[in-house]
Amino acid sequence: MDAEDINEITRVHGEHFLDGGSIILCAVTDVGEKRHICLNQHAWNEYDNPGRLVFNGALVGVRSDDAREIVNLLSNAGFKAIESDSIGQLWYTAVITDVELKELPTCPDDELRLKLRNSIVDFVESNAYVSISHNGVQNN
Repeated sequence: MDAEDINEITRVHGEHFLDGGSIILCAVTDVGEKRHICLNQHAWNEYDNPGRLVFNGALVGVRSDDAREIVNLLSNAGFKAIESDSIGQLWYTAVITDVELKELPTCPDDELRLKLRNSIVDFVESNAYVSISHNGVQNN
């Protein structure tokens, strides 16, 4: 995991999936590297690792230093809302420079993307995160 080597990120895209609530945020680091931060859905046990935080495809330890660093990065992240059509261009570039990032077309900064970020931070800091991570989803 390389979260501890990142000074800051700029969130550029976010999505909420209909699999039970998975959230993925796409970001660019201060040195132009792309990162994905995902919170797996926490409604069903049928999917792998419900309610777990994933950074660039790697499962993050519950209450680990990496988890704290990711929450800190998200809490302090800047935001540049890239148009959906431009996301592909961004992800197929090895390293994105500040100039290239500034030139990508943007869409209006909407509250949904802020809510997605807040949903990840709030859940990872909750007791439910620890419980679901260790015990799975408890459906009554």
